[in-house]
Formats: sequence, C-alpha cells, structure tokens
Amino acid sequence: MKHPPRQRLGRHSLDVIEDGVHLLREAPLGVHLAYHVGTAPFVLALLWFWSDMTRGAFADVRCAPAALGLAALYLWMKAWQSVFAARLTAALRLGPELPWTPGRWLRLLSTQAALQPWGLIVFPLSAVPLGIPIPWAFSVIQSATVEADAAGGSAQDCLRRAFRNGMRWPGQNNGIFGLLLLVTFGVILNLGIGLASLPYLARTLFGFDNEFTLSSGTIFNTTFLLGVLALSYLVVDPLVKAIYVLRCFEGAAVSTGDDLRAGLKRMRAARRAVLAAVFVLAAAWIPSPILAAETPLANPVTLVRPPELDRALRQVLERADYTWRSPREQSPEESDPPGQSRLLSWLKRQGRAVAAVLDRNAARFFSLLDRCLRALFNPPKAPPLPTGHDLVDWMTGLRILVILVLLAAIGWIGWLGYRLWTLRRPKTPAEEPVATPVALPDLTLEHVSADQLPEDGWLALARDLAGRGDLRLALRAVYLASLAHLARREFIRLASYKTNRDYQRELARRSRDIPAVAPGFDATAADFDRVWYGAHPVSPELVTEAEVRLEVIRQTRVA
Repeated sequence: MKHPPRQRLGRHSLDVIEDGVHLLREAPLGVHLAYHVGTAPFVLALLWFWSDMTRGAFADVRCAPAALGLAALYLWMKAWQSVFAARLTAALRLGPELPWTPGRWLRLLSTQAALQPWGLIVFPLSAVPLGIPIPWAFSVIQSATVEADAAGGSAQDCLRRAFRNGMRWPGQNNGIFGLLLLVTFGVILNLGIGLASLPYLARTLFGFDNEFTLSSGTIFNTTFLLGVLALSYLVVDPLVKAIYVLRCFEGAAVSTGDDLRAGLKRMRAARRAVLAAVFVLAAAWIPSPILAAETPLANPVTLVRPPELDRALRQVLERADYTWRSPREQSPEESDPPGQSRLLSWLKRQGRAVAAVLDRNAARFFSLLDRCLRALFNPPKAPPLPTGHDLVDWMTGLRILVILVLLAAIGWIGWLGYRLWTLRRPKTPAEEPVATPVALPDLTLEHVSADQLPEDGWLALARDLAGRGDLRLALRAVYLASLAHLARREFIRLASYKTNRDYQRELARRSRDIPAVAPGFDATAADFDRVWYGAHPVSPELVTEAEVRLEVIRQTRVA
C-alpha cells in the first residue's frame, strides 16, 4: 500500500520553520527560562575559558580543572535543553506535564552524558568527506536531545529513536538545514556589525575613546568573534530545538495519532471559550427579575397634584423638541404680495433670514471683541463698538453678496444636471471605439509567455488549433491558459526563468486552503512536459481532460 505524500515526504521546510517560530512564541516564560538556565552558564564559562587560555599568565596551571568544569557545564546545558524540548513536546500534546522528580532528572542527565559527547566528534567529522551527510548527523544529534526524556534513561533506546527521526523525511531535513544555515549567517552578520559599531557610536555620541576605537584590530580578536558566535547560538538554537521537536512529534504522530488528539483538544477548548463568552454576554444583557425585585428604589414615589402636572406638561410640550410637530403658521411677512412670483418672494424671505442671522452674530462678535480688548488693555475710555444698527449699510452689501452666491449656486447645479443628462445619452455608432485586433502569439516558438493573452484568449486559441487538428499546440495553449488563470488569482507569479517544478512548488505553498487546485495543475503540467519535451502521443481526449481540469480550477474557490 502506497503511503500519502505527506507521510512519505513530510511537510515543506518553510512550513516546519514557521510552525517552530509559532511554537516558541506561544511557549510560556518558564519554558524559555529552562533553556537559558542551562545554556547561559556554559556560554559564559566558555568565553571565560577561551579568554583565560589565550591571555592568562597561569593558563597551563588552570587548564585541566577549567576544562573539567566546562565539560560539567556542557552536560548541564544538554540536560536543560532536553527539559526545554520535553516541555515543548508537552505543549504540543496539550496534555498534563509530568513532574520533574530527581529520578527523572538523573535518567535524563545520564542519557545525555552517554550520547552528547559523541556529537562533538561526529558532527565535525561529517564535514570531512567520509560518507556521513552533514544534515543527517545534525538531525540525529538534535533528535537525541529531543528524545532523551522519552527514552526513560536508556541510551540505546534514545539513540534508536534519534536514528529513526534522522532518517525520516530527508528532503525536509535537508531543506531545514540549508535554511537554518542562512538564518544563522544572517544573525552572525547582524550581531557582529552591531557589536562592532557600538564603540564607535559611543565615541560619536559621548566623545570618549575606548580600546575598540583606539585599536583597529580589536574587532578581529578571537574573544570578540567567539562572543558573537555565542550570542548567535543563544538566538538560533531555541528555534532549532523547536523545529526538531516538531519533526519528532509529527514522526511519532504518524503511528500514535497525537496530532489528531491535540487538534481535538484545541477544538474543545475553543468551543468552551465561545460558550463562556456567550454566557457572560447573556448574563450581562438579560436583566434579572430577582435583582430588580430586591433592589430598592433610588427615589421614593411622591404625589403630584393635577394643576402642577398640567403646567409641567405644557412647559415640556412648548419646547423645541415637540413644537416642530405643530402645524406651521404663516406670518404676514411670509405671505406673497399680489402680482409677485413665488420664487422671488422666497428668495427675499431667505435673504432677510440670512441677514438677520448675520446681524445677530456680528453684534455678538463685536461685543465679545470689545470685552476681550477691555480685559487685555483696559483703556481708560474705550469708544463703544458699533452695534447691529450701525451696520445697516454693511449688511445691505452682504445681503446682495448672499443673493449673488445663491444665484451662482443655482446656476452651477443646473449646469451640472445638464452635463449629467448629456452623458447619459446613448452613443452613436460613430462615437464607439473601434476594437483593435490582437496579434495571436506563435505557439511554435519556445519563448512564449502566458501573459501575452488572457485565459479566455488561450482557450479560444486552443479550441481553434484542436479543430484544425494541431493537438500538440492546442495542449500547449491550454497549459498557458492554466498559467494565466493561476497568475490572475495570484497563486503564482509568471517569470521566464521559472520551470514547471518552480510553479508547482509556489502553487502548493500558496493554495493550501484550496486543495483541489494544485493536483489539477500538476496533471496538466505533467501531460504538457511529456507531449512537448518528449515523444508522448497527444489525443483529443488528452486536450479535453486538460480543459476540464482548468474549468475545475476556475470554479474552485476558498471555502
């Protein structure tokens, strides 16, 4: 029985690295402390040991005891890294974490003491062409750290588990190893440049020199370079452990089903959270009759006499909130004089209303300005500012200006309506643009791009070629239509240097939510490669199947 592709090949390397970053972000602070409690002492001791052995006057006397202490701290670091990996595995399973008893700790320490020193020998030797692949040796060493707790104190069982996980999914492991090399190089470069720039930045900002700025070769000191490597190890190694925790967990879940159990637990937890939120909202919104019955009234009930009630009602009904419902009474000023049009009468009334508003506001403004000037300067005798009655001439000019503005606005609205009415008229045949014929690409040429025609244009060309009996070019047109459709939906990006394998990988990464898209394109690309680059015969059924697969892809949307 053939296993599914994920079981045989594993997930994509980028997906595993992304999940590893997510696992580290979700891990509580205690899990990160478990890693740094074990790793930070060894890193500091290594820096001190290197500095002392390269510069110390009594290095030959302190070499043996310092090396013994450094070895003990190395085993301490590996044991705590196994604790870190075990706690990450428990977080993946969403199960209760077993207590760390002294017996469990000693079993883990003995397993790491038996296996991890060999990693210091095997991994450097894998760089020599002895037949041991470097990614495989790296995977076995990291898997031994992850599986140390699950082995229960048996070094043989831990080594067997590490070998099994190291040999599983070699393509995924090689991709992870290559990407981690790039990440590590970037971290080392950033930390080195940043730490080397700090002394010169301090000299620029604070004006004092130090050992780094006085000696240009200090940056290339071995202790400085080792410090950069040590800091890079503290940054990258937790991500490495999280990635290989995921690899070991997914490898074991193929037979145990722990990933399905963890998914079900997440679904139940999400459902409980939703139900709790709904219950809290319902309790907050629905009033309780018991509380309403037991709560005393804030204000005691008082008796109101009928005359007082009528007077209060009239006062309330006379407010502006209610008087707008009353019928409008026309004042004598609003009545139209005989022989005058209603439009001119309406414009006069609006002008008088605007003038009255401006008159009141101008009087208020000048009165307020007078008070402000008196408060600021306090002159002995300030002449009174003009009131609204002194501004009759100015208000007359303002009324004329307002009337002109209203007339201009009415004229502009009329012109705008005329323009809209003329634009809505149907165009005559002479005004319609003449469609320019599009030159069809020559499919016999090798460098034909899918963006030269839309997908419908490729399909029409394919049907025309199939009708003329040129099935080989028709299949290529259907293939280019598939590329044009996938590029339009942003599943892929067209480029002349990309191969079908590049398009398939890009499509598989971007169409995870639509599983039916990638298999259809893979089948069409495989048929095209066999027909175009090989001697595979082409039939009308093969072209029809490619069109059917493209139609299925076009009708498939995100659920």
